[in-house]
Amino acid sequence: MKKRKAQSQIITTVLIILLVLAAIVIVWTVVNNLIKSGTSDVNIAQFTLKGEIKSSTLTDSDQNLSIKIQRGAGSGEVEGIQLILEDENEDTIIYKNTTLSLEELETRTIELDSTQFSELTNFTKIQKIDLYFLIINDDGSESFTRPLDSKKI
Repeated sequence: MKKRKAQSQIITTVLIILLVLAAIVIVWTVVNNLIKSGTSDVNIAQFTLKGEIKSSTLTDSDQNLSIKIQRGAGSGEVEGIQLILEDENEDTIIYKNTTLSLEELETRTIELDSTQFSELTNFTKIQKIDLYFLIINDDGSESFTRPLDSKKI
């Protein structure tokens, strides 16, 4: 009788250990997936890239806007830019160029024509320009940086 009681205690202990191990595996799988999915949006380039709007000039009776941007030093590949133009009523117009790559310390001039934007007749009402860079994340997805520069005109 004593032998059977000892065997049942051993079996109970083994089952409890197996249940605890199964619970650990389940919790680890869930937590690991949450951590991995959350880190795909984080890229060191979002924090190290620098960009600046050097100048903005209205030309051709306010129909064209010339914006000179410069990429500063910082690791990461810039695969494009996004400019957000804001008018006096805080309405925004978004310009994206997903094929414009910028090397470190490179300066480019972006020429915008008011006919590109259906909601805009000329650029005189534009009050502010925000600059964002398009970067490639480690998982191959694309994302825009935080606003790198903002210029009032």
